[in-house]
Amino acid sequence: MGIEQQSKGGASPVPGVDPGGAATMRAAVQHRYGPPSVLEVSEVGVPLPGRGDVFVHVGAASIHPGDYFVMTGKPYLVRLAFGLRRPRHGTPGMDLAGVQPGQTV
Repeated sequence: MGIEQQSKGGASPVPGVDPGGAATMRAAVQHRYGPPSVLEVSEVGVPLPGRGDVFVHVGAASIHPGDYFVMTGKPYLVRLAFGLRRPRHGTPGMDLAGVQPGQTV
């Protein structure tokens, strides 16, 4: 996953740049609780890092066992922390490996 650039032709945007020119990225998005089939891959805006945050180009991501409970919303006690009717944060997962943009390994 990562940020993709607009084609040099400029006539038609490619995935990674919305029609307005803002950068986008692919992400697994969840709009409701349920089985793994509720996850869908879609283009979302690239978040801007705030104070104390780090922006990372993701090279690999994994699913933590706790992500399953957040995805399904079961046990129902999980919903008290993550949203009663639907998840507050639509992009699940926290485990990743990557580098800061501009750095080389």
